[in-house]
Amino acid sequence: MKLTTFSAAIGRCLVVCAALLGLGSLQTPAFGADPIYAVVGQGTLYKVDLTTGTGSLLGTVPTYLAIAFKPGTSQLYGIVTTDGWTTFTVAQLFPDTNSYTLVGPTIVSYDVIGGQAPTDMAFAEDGTVYVTEPQGRILKIDLVGGTVTAIRGVLPSEWCGPLSNSFSCPSGLAWLNGFLIQAQIGSGLLPPDGNGNTVQYLAVNPATGATAVLSTGSLPDRPYKAAIGTLDAEGGTLYSELEDAIGVNFWGIVDPYSGTFTKLADSQLRAGGNGPAFARSLAVIPTHFAISGQVTLGGVAFSGVTMTLGGSQTGTASTDASGNYSFPNLPGAGSYTVTPSSSGYSFNPPNAALSNFSSDQTANFAAALIASPSLSISKTHSGDFVKGQSGAIYDVTVSNALAAGPTSGTVTVIDTIPSGLTLVSMAGTGWGCVTNTCTRSDALAGGGSYPSITVTVNVSGKAPAQVTNQVNLSGGGSASASASDLTTIASANPHAEPDLVVTQFSAPISGAAGGQLSNLSVTIQNQGSAAAGAFRIGIYLSKKSSVSTKDTFLGVACSIAGLNVAQTGSCTSNSVGIPASVAAGLYYIAAIADDQKLVKESHDTNNTRVSDNGPITVH
Repeated sequence: MKLTTFSAAIGRCLVVCAALLGLGSLQTPAFGADPIYAVVGQGTLYKVDLTTGTGSLLGTVPTYLAIAFKPGTSQLYGIVTTDGWTTFTVAQLFPDTNSYTLVGPTIVSYDVIGGQAPTDMAFAEDGTVYVTEPQGRILKIDLVGGTVTAIRGVLPSEWCGPLSNSFSCPSGLAWLNGFLIQAQIGSGLLPPDGNGNTVQYLAVNPATGATAVLSTGSLPDRPYKAAIGTLDAEGGTLYSELEDAIGVNFWGIVDPYSGTFTKLADSQLRAGGNGPAFARSLAVIPTHFAISGQVTLGGVAFSGVTMTLGGSQTGTASTDASGNYSFPNLPGAGSYTVTPSSSGYSFNPPNAALSNFSSDQTANFAAALIASPSLSISKTHSGDFVKGQSGAIYDVTVSNALAAGPTSGTVTVIDTIPSGLTLVSMAGTGWGCVTNTCTRSDALAGGGSYPSITVTVNVSGKAPAQVTNQVNLSGGGSASASASDLTTIASANPHAEPDLVVTQFSAPISGAAGGQLSNLSVTIQNQGSAAAGAFRIGIYLSKKSSVSTKDTFLGVACSIAGLNVAQTGSCTSNSVGIPASVAAGLYYIAAIADDQKLVKESHDTNNTRVSDNGPITVH
C-alpha cells in the first residue's frame, strides 16, 4: 500500500483545516469539558465524568457493542447483535429504558480467527455511519438507503499486528474535520519488559478508504494498548482511553496532528462487579452544534452573502453557490446572533438570535434588493412678474418617485438666479439655506415630497421681457436633476391696482371624506400698487396640480377686510371639510385668494397656491 504521497496530502489538509476552523482545542485541550457515555464488558453502559474517571451506571444490554451520538442531536445510536455475534445492526438506543430500535441494514462480520464483531462506530456530519472491525475492515452504512459498503477491506500483514512487525491493527473510529481517525499501538517495537509507548494516528479517506499516517507520538504510563476503540470527537476535541501493562485504565485527550496525549483521570469503571473494565466504545455527549441555513433572493439561492456570527463566539462565513452557510462546533450553552449582509440588499429577518440549544439550529434569510431613490425637482411661479416688483415668489419642490427607495445623505438644491432678478431669500421648513443653496439630510421615502422652498426675488425695472430661472438638485443617493421656469416680465401698470398673492399655504397631507380639515394656515400679500378691498380665501380640491375655482370647493378659510400695498394678512381655519362624495385617492389642495373675483387686480392669475406640504390623501 503506497501511502507516502497521500499521507503528506492529508497531513497538510488537516493542519490547514484545523487552522481555518479555529480548532485551538486540539492544541490546548479543554480538560473535562465533555462528559461521555462508555460501553464496557458485555453491554454495560456508563456515563463517565472525565475529571474523576468515575461513572454512573445507565443500564446493561448484553448486545451493545459500539455507540455514537447522531451529529447535531442528543440521540444515541449503537451497534447491536441479535443472533449470537454473527450479524449486527445499527440501532437507536434508549438507555433510560434499556431498550433500542433497529434502524439500519444487517452487517455480516468478516470472519478472521473467529467472529470479528464491529468494535467502534462514527457518524459523519451527513448522518452516514462508519463501522470498524478488529482486522481493519471499515464499513460505510447508509441508514436511509439501507446499503452497506466496505470502503477498506481487511488489512495486509504489514499494517496489522500480531502479523505486523511493529504495530497493532488500526482500531477505534472517530470523525474529525471530514476524515476518519484511527490509531495503532506499537507492538513489534516493545522494550524488553513487554510494554510499549508508541502510537500512530491515522487518517482515513471516507470516500476511498485510503489510509495514511497523520502523526506518531508517545503515550504516558507505558501503555501496552490504547483504547482507540474508544476514540470519539466533540467540538474539535478527540478523546481516548488507554490501558497500561498492569491493567490500569485512564482517560485522556488526543491531538492527532502532533501525536500528543494529555491524561485526564484514571478510569473507575467496572463491569459485572469485576475489576477495572476497558471500554469497548465511547460517545461524547454532544455539547457543540452547528448553526446553519440558506439565504435566498426571490426564492433562488443567493451566494456570496457575508454571514456574521456574534455573541459567545464570533466569526464570518459566506454563502455558497446553493446559498448555504454554516457555523459548526458551537457550544450549545451560549448565546449567538447571525446577521447577513450584502451591499444594496435588505434581509428578512435582519438577524437571528439563538441561545442554549441542544441540537443543530437553522436560521434562513430572504434577501430583497433595496430600491434606489429617484428624486425630481420642480419650480413654479404664479402669473407674470412686473418690472420693478419687490418680493416676487418662486416655489421649489423636491419629490421622490413612488416606487423608489428612501434617500440617504445630504440633498442639495442650488437656484441659479437669472439676470434681471435679484435673490432676496430662500427658505423652507426643514431646509438649511444660505444665499442660493438649501440642504437637508433627513430621509425622504418613495412617493413623498419635502416641504417646498420659497424663493423670493426682486425684479429689476430694466428686466427683459422673459427670464429663465433654473434650479439644480443633487445628493440623497439619487441621480442629479434640474428644472427651469420661464417667467414673463410685464411692464409696470400705469394704473394703480392691487395684486393679491398667496405666499404661504399649509394643509394636512391626509383627510377623510366627510370629515373636517384642521390647522389650515394661509398667508397672503398685496403685491400690487393700490390697496385691496374685502375678499375671501377659498379652499379647493383637484386631481390636477393646477387647481382653479372650477374644482371641488371645500369651504372658506377666512375673510380679509382689506390689504394695503405690500401689507400681509394671515389666518388659520378648522372649519373646512371634505365632501363625503369625494372618492379616496391622492389630490391637490389649494388656497385661492379672492375666489369670487370681488377685487379688480393688476394680475389675477397669481391668486392660487397649492399646499406647501404636498398632495393630500383622501381616505
